Amino acid sequence: MRRVYLAGPINGLTVSQATAWRNHAALLLEYTDFECIDPLRGKISMHADGDRLMDGYDNLFSDDKSVIARDLYDIDRADVLLLNTRWANSASLGSLVELGYAKCRNIPIVTVIDNEGPWAHSAWVRVLSTFIAESLEDATDIIRTL
Repeated sequence: MRRVYLAGPINGLTVSQATAWRNHAALLLEYTDFECIDPLRGKISMHADGDRLMDGYDNLFSDDKSVIARDLYDIDRADVLLLNTRWANSASLGSLVELGYAKCRNIPIVTVIDNEGPWAHSAWVRVLSTFIAESLEDATDIIRTL
């Protein structure tokens, strides 16, 4: 089984915005040999303030250092990184670090870019991404062919 790390903005989004596309990606890849690694697993119930995800963590088992260590470990285990920027209302520092980290680890990166969003004209995102897709469906089609 190969693994896809589901990268993308989290802070400042609602729980439904941050999870909906990840759940959809998992469904699109359900009958393939890809398993999705969701960085939000185990975090939603601990870090949701109403329907808004909080920036930072205050639980012994989910402090900032632990969360980042787990995310980097997850990327190390991944065969491909799927970066979805569609819901972003601003560029995400965490997602940019994940993008750069995956690139340094020679992990293929498939990025979904909204041509009108804050990521649309980022040379860093376009150059570091292995593939650029216009939709999540296109991105998962690319992943299936890897």
